[in-house]
Amino acid sequence: MFKIEDLNNSIILSDFDGTITTFDTNYRLFNIIGNEKTKEISKELLKGNLSMKTAARSQFENLELGKKAYIDYILNEIEIQPGFIKFYENIKKYNVDFAIVSGGFLNGIEVFLEKYGITDIKIYANELVFKGNKVGVKFYDDIHGYEEKDCSCAFKPSGNCKVKFYNEYKKDYDKIIFIGDGSTDLGIAEKADILFAKDSLADYCNKKNIEFIKWKDFRDINKMIFNKR
Repeated sequence: MFKIEDLNNSIILSDFDGTITTFDTNYRLFNIIGNEKTKEISKELLKGNLSMKTAARSQFENLELGKKAYIDYILNEIEIQPGFIKFYENIKKYNVDFAIVSGGFLNGIEVFLEKYGITDIKIYANELVFKGNKVGVKFYDDIHGYEEKDCSCAFKPSGNCKVKFYNEYKKDYDKIIFIGDGSTDLGIAEKADILFAKDSLADYCNKKNIEFIKWKDFRDINKMIFNKR
């Protein structure tokens, strides 16, 4: 059970895709404009034959996608998780430290949050690089010099291992609270001091006997953390 005292000298870290949004933005993108090649890459990833990093790079390299089309997709097709705006207001009101750690892409995350007037959240994510209708990927771990061998995520290397953020923030905070839902969250879920999990992440935690708090959307988070919706 979460207690308000758990916020003392704590930081909340959250996944983005399927957590702050109602579904994974990249999964949906490939469903809409993907092709046989991107579908095959997804199958190989799920079989464990490709790392998440290799799969992401290959999928985007096999897409015809311009920057404007990508931004339009983010702004028009992606929905925010119910209760997240109130959650944002609560963390501001109560001065709770918060950051987004994502296996997705800064380009889309920033634009999506700006749509709701949110511009001051710290975001750790990969980046897409557009050249006409060709897309490349710049991975956070490559940019910042993190070793692939140190990644402890599922389908590693992931390109942006979330466990390193736990390790870094743990130097300054007593408790790391994590909110997530999926495969890029498995590593940090095993280390988080307080874990809110749902969907495939909750299934994983049940199998591994990892203690977690189940949630559906941010209305649940608001009620459990701030005692309000």
